[in-house]
Amino acid sequence: MDILLFIVGTLITTASLVYAIKTNREKERFEKLVQDKLAGIAGNVWKSQQSTDWSDKNFTRARNAAYELEDCDKKQDILKHIHNGARDAVAAKRMLSNLLGEVLSMQKGMFGTDTIAHPEKSEKQMQSNDQSENS
Repeated sequence: MDILLFIVGTLITTASLVYAIKTNREKERFEKLVQDKLAGIAGNVWKSQQSTDWSDKNFTRARNAAYELEDCDKKQDILKHIHNGARDAVAAKRMLSNLLGEVLSMQKGMFGTDTIAHPEKSEKQMQSNDQSENS
């Protein structure tokens, strides 16, 4: 009887160990997926912030070109729309900055990292660009 209990106990322990290993591997894969997705979202937000900068510069160029036009009723409308577009670009950058902070904060809380990844750039380039912007 003792040997039967030993065998059953060994089987249950082995099955539990196999299940725990399998569950842990699934958990690690899921965590890696979430970590990579958060880094990708951070990279897309970072890249979108760059687009808002470019947009603001283009609005500035358009405004400067509009100033060179002869005075007419349409010129003031054009300047008003350029101004509104430029302010929208600045507001979008501010909102994207907040979103990036939230994504990085989530990464830091869940995984202890603050990785920014984007398909067009390597992770090292993204981090070095981010550091140079903060300087």
